[in-house]
Amino acid sequence: MWRTPDWQQFVLDQPMAEAPGTRFYYNSGNSHLLSAILSKVTGRNALTMRGRTVRALGIDDVLCS
Repeated sequence: MWRTPDWQQFVLDQPMAEAPGTRFYYNSGNSHLLSAILSKVTGRNALTMRGRTVRALGIDDVLCS
C-alpha cells in the first residue's frame, strides 16, 4: 500500500480472503479507506475529527504517523 500513489484504489482492488462477516481480520487499509470516506463526506480531515469520532467508537487512543 505504501508504494502506490492511490491508497484507496489499492485497498479496493484487494481480493476478499473470506466472505464478509465470517471471520475477523484486521486490515489497516480498511481503516484508511474509512478515513478517506469520512474526509470526503464531511469535507474535513479525519484526523482533525478524531476526538469526536474516536470517542463515539469507544477508542481511547490513536496512533498518528
